[in-house]
Amino acid sequence: LKNANGFVMNGLSVGYANLGIKLVYEEAYYESEYVRFENCHFHDIYGVTQLDNVNGIYFSAGISTGLENSNFTGDAEGNGWPLRGLYIDGCTTNDAGSLVAGPTGVYGFYMTDCIVENNGYYGTTVYGCQNGYIDGCIFRNNGTRSMPVGSCGIMMSVQDFTVKNTVVIGHKRQGSDPDGCGIDFEAGCRNVTIENCLFQENA
Repeated sequence: LKNANGFVMNGLSVGYANLGIKLVYEEAYYESEYVRFENCHFHDIYGVTQLDNVNGIYFSAGISTGLENSNFTGDAEGNGWPLRGLYIDGCTTNDAGSLVAGPTGVYGFYMTDCIVENNGYYGTTVYGCQNGYIDGCIFRNNGTRSMPVGSCGIMMSVQDFTVKNTVVIGHKRQGSDPDGCGIDFEAGCRNVTIENCLFQENA
């Protein structure tokens, strides 16, 4: 979907693909207002090669974002960001790689009441965005495919973000890699709050 602005997708089943739905933004369309995914199911998404120097790592997700200019300069108030408002509500997965890859370039990422389970690599990634929350979600048994680095429920590199009222359970260590964690805090996390969550049986 190129330069989607004020776009809503409701009740879709997306699967048997290398990638689900990718949002791409050209620089002339930065500050697009919102995209919403409601009650969508993502399944059987196999992935495309992500890292040439590490075999077995794939860009595999139900939803992803892409930018024409990766050196955008968005500010803390939401100005200059490619997309202002990515809403994911009531969505589910089964073997989708992950629910979200990215969402780089998003100011305001809001995921509510999703059940994210049985994905090959991660539950979801929240990477390269600012402001928002994950609320009332379940991340369960992700990391089902063999991979040379660790799986996790939520991978994040985000600012001004909260994870709340969420369950993260059953994430596996892959081979000798030390991950398999509930949340993987990558470089660049600032002002992140975790509240009223349950972490159980993660490696």
